[in-house]
Amino acid sequence: MIHDIAILPRRSLIVLCGPAGAGKSTFASDVLQHNGLANTAAVSSDACRLLLCDDIRSVTRDQWATLQPQTFQLFLTIIGMRLSLGRPAIADGVNLYPELRSGLLGHARTYEYHSALVVFDLSLETCRAQNAQRPETRRVPEDQIRATPVS
Repeated sequence: MIHDIAILPRRSLIVLCGPAGAGKSTFASDVLQHNGLANTAAVSSDACRLLLCDDIRSVTRDQWATLQPQTFQLFLTIIGMRLSLGRPAIADGVNLYPELRSGLLGHARTYEYHSALVVFDLSLETCRAQNAQRPETRRVPEDQIRATPVS
């Protein structure tokens, strides 16, 4: 649970940045609840990925290379559309790559939104343990977590 968090301005984009299993979705849920926002204000890259492939366990290594850019294209599109309608958004994804964060910041600037980056700096062991607690259909492959830069 979040303590001492300010009420967000309506035109806010909060970008969560960190590896799978870092607790970003839990944090997003707490921010939504604290601010009385609908669950749909959190745009999840995991949900975007599942919209495209149904179950990440069915994705081959070769397909993963195609799936990832498509996932983040959809992710950016949905966030841009929310902001164009004056809706708040929490970008719940790894967001480690500067070009993706740049795209999110570009949306915030275009639509004159307040923006903040929240970085989750956790050990590989913590992320692996928390990923293992996810439902099997939502677990990120181990090699993807290991490939993510963490402290």
